[in-house]
Amino acid sequence: MSNPLSQKLPGRPSLNGKGGTTPVSPVAAKPNQTCDEDSASDDDSGSDSDFLDSDILPQPHAYTRTTQELHHDIHHGSIELNPTWQRDVVWSPQKQSQLIESLWRNFYIPPVVFALQKDEDGEELRVCVDGKQRLTSILQFLDGQLAYKNGSGQSWWYTIPEGSRSSKRNEVPKKWKKIFEEKQITCVEYSDLRAGQERDIFQRVQLGVPLTVAEKLAAISSPVALWISELDEKHINVSDGLSDIIDIELKRGKNFQNMAQFVFCCHFVDDEVFPRGRKFDMFLNAQEEVAPTMKKTITNTLRRFSKLAISYNLNKAFTRLKSRVAPVEFVFIGVLLFLMDDASEQEQADAVYNLRNGIRAQFPDLRMRKDVVDVLWTIVKSLRDDPTQVCRLDPGHLKRKRKPSAKASKDDSDSEYRPSRSKKQKPL
Repeated sequence: MSNPLSQKLPGRPSLNGKGGTTPVSPVAAKPNQTCDEDSASDDDSGSDSDFLDSDILPQPHAYTRTTQELHHDIHHGSIELNPTWQRDVVWSPQKQSQLIESLWRNFYIPPVVFALQKDEDGEELRVCVDGKQRLTSILQFLDGQLAYKNGSGQSWWYTIPEGSRSSKRNEVPKKWKKIFEEKQITCVEYSDLRAGQERDIFQRVQLGVPLTVAEKLAAISSPVALWISELDEKHINVSDGLSDIIDIELKRGKNFQNMAQFVFCCHFVDDEVFPRGRKFDMFLNAQEEVAPTMKKTITNTLRRFSKLAISYNLNKAFTRLKSRVAPVEFVFIGVLLFLMDDASEQEQADAVYNLRNGIRAQFPDLRMRKDVVDVLWTIVKSLRDDPTQVCRLDPGHLKRKRKPSAKASKDDSDSEYRPSRSKKQKPL
């Protein structure tokens, strides 16, 4: 595989800050290591040290908590249901109701898995590694947001707001409320986990609804993935972050996937890569530390992205164009700004506007597809040189662009960006 960023692009410094054609690694350099292949003795091939060569987690301990105690701890902030790598609520109300019934009828409920941490004030915080769907179901039921449906189809509510007392809602009898509140939930708790080990556990214990592609990416526990999660927390999924400034889809790990694809494309910007597949997976799973120069460059790009989006005289790409920002647009807006680090703010704003305007004129259905990405790379490189140009491809190219296969779109969760279509048109 050729070294990415081996050539200096016009109008931008290389990621290592030295310019020229110095190769840049996505990870920090380590001292050269040598290995004498003959130094290993054949007699040691069956030694104890070779039996288990992976990390061993701390021994967890198990205990039980009542549903009422868990409900209290969640509301008081001593249980965290939403770490950055955790999935959204994916259970349907029917499945949530079935859990409530299972608790009442004493069916087996798998343990909830916590990782014990300390919060900013030094207080104990239990991060939910597995069991979010179960805990959310219990929480919503006790809060009166979820009804339990019995075998005859009647809906019963644990609590009914005062304003709804006159309605025909059935309230759970006090006897059954007390029984439910005292139901015991088994909890398994880990202490002293290192960074990334929580994600390892999360990946291994998932039950029920399969993880989406984006959720699987968000659960990777490499230094690169952990850094990308930090970028998400600082620049997107935070108060006054990009998620509050622009309209973009963030469900089920999508924010991590968007950020990871943006970073990947910036790192391999000379190769005009497609941000999926084996090369993408290898990049995210790299176990070396991320180079400080790369961290600084990406952080500066995201800061410029936020400033452009929030400034009334620069944000025409998001105010004049009312369409929600598709994930593929987010990625390549970031790449464009990455390449234009020495351009004026107005030039960057014009370029982002022309990128969105140009790609939407050519692809009403914007997804992370090879044909869309190929055109975006062309637009990005053109706008880098001339931010004011209106980007259009010749009609011949549009006629030749391939149709996405059903298989390719099966794993694509960008359905929010699919326009209305006639019944004869093949679904994407």
